[in-house]
Amino acid sequence: MSDKQNQNLPSSPFVLAFSPVPAHSDLPSHLLQSLYRWLHLWDVPHLESKSRIEWSRRLARSLGRCYPDRRSIRISSYLESAPDGLLQEVLCHEMAHLAARELHGRKARPHGPEWKALMQKAGFAPRLRRRRRSP
Repeated sequence: MSDKQNQNLPSSPFVLAFSPVPAHSDLPSHLLQSLYRWLHLWDVPHLESKSRIEWSRRLARSLGRCYPDRRSIRISSYLESAPDGLLQEVLCHEMAHLAARELHGRKARPHGPEWKALMQKAGFAPRLRRRRRSP
């Protein structure tokens, strides 16, 4: 994406991460550092400039959702007030989906061995379906 195209991106208070998207101030610096560390561990540091992470008030049953074709991740706004460890795990889980697609193409299954290996490399158990509890 060119710099000119980046200037046309909508500014949203829910956009969290990656440069060149300018509004990443909502993501605490230690979480941003964790994301960069995972991307480098997985040998896909270029994903930082190709990915988009957003808070979503619409995620009612899951904590996060990955859209690999759009290189986009949505995180439940519930996690804004959740323990930091849970937010880190969900961000890693969803980013591992993007990295698996980048490294292995469409043959990588959503929670297949490639994704599991990335989660383990980042120091997390490759858990599935940790659902949000209703308020």
